[in-house]
Amino acid sequence: MSEDLFVPLSDGRKVWLTEISRATFEGQNLGMAFESDGGLFIAIEDARDLKVLCKVSDESAGLQLLQLIQPGVAPRPNPHLHLVGGSRE
Repeated sequence: MSEDLFVPLSDGRKVWLTEISRATFEGQNLGMAFESDGGLFIAIEDARDLKVLCKVSDESAGLQLLQLIQPGVAPRPNPHLHLVGGSRE
């Protein structure tokens, strides 16, 4: 995935479809839940940190999950689904 995607929530947090760094994977002890740090994850970001919620099977599944969070959002372009370049970390 060349660009990370996020959906803003009404309370100022963001739900991301993103790749994660090895440091995030190890720092959140995700090895217990996921086999590797490779692939795409759904994470929630607030003013202080990024918390990984789940791993998705592919980009399409991640986009579908973002659309469930914010119904009616189109994958690209859409004012409610913001595109940013690069990885979160």
